[in-house]
Amino acid sequence: MERKIDFYYPGLRYDYLPHELDIATDLDKNKLIEVAISFDKPMTLAEVSKQIGYKNVIWLWGDTSSKAQIVE
Repeated sequence: MERKIDFYYPGLRYDYLPHELDIATDLDKNKLIEVAISFDKPMTLAEVSKQIGYKNVIWLWGDTSSKAQIVE
């Protein structure tokens, strides 16, 4: 029952980049799901909260990786 999360960084190129948000939003409204959303620029938690709201958000995780840690 472990989760696997793949992070896609906007500055890198990928052979495959999934777009699964449409699938998640079309699921039965009684299902509990976890969604990871990436943005095309760095944002503070306040800016993210303004963009997505608080209504159904249980937790947020912010990436603290440096450019040196991200390898193409």
